[in-house]
Amino acid sequence: TLPNHSTIIPIPKKPKITGLNDYRPVALTSVVMKSFERLVLAYLKNITGPLLDPLQFAYRANRSVDDAVNLGLHFILQHLDKSGTYLLKFADDTTVIGLIQDGDESAYRQEIEQLAAWCSRNNLELNTLKTMEMIVDFRRNTPAFPPLTIMNSTVPTVASF
Repeated sequence: TLPNHSTIIPIPKKPKITGLNDYRPVALTSVVMKSFERLVLAYLKNITGPLLDPLQFAYRANRSVDDAVNLGLHFILQHLDKSGTYLLKFADDTTVIGLIQDGDESAYRQEIEQLAAWCSRNNLELNTLKTMEMIVDFRRNTPAFPPLTIMNSTVPTVASF
């Protein structure tokens, strides 16, 4: 085999396979190529590190979804003295936090639309099957919120994640 050749092996994510999304691709790569990749990766990290958004939690060392959740909770708790409803939105590894005032959800919905458009412009697939909406509302009588739709897919609302 060539040094820059990799073999992709599909590994099942769960016992019962229902479609291609139930597989995780694993690449088997030569030792020479893996060593070269590490050298190039170290070089690229030095160049791109300062350019990354400080609120990016995915694919960064010592960062996780827990950091995004804690930051979201911090923003919510920071504004408890103000009126309004805070929403925490997870779309895979992206968090969108929206404040709804006087029942007007337009800014929040527009933020979600902009996220979907940005993903499309940057050749990223927004996986709506793994996207959830969590509504945090500290009012005594929580109103019913209309379902969130992203790219013609209704996003489930969850109490926790």
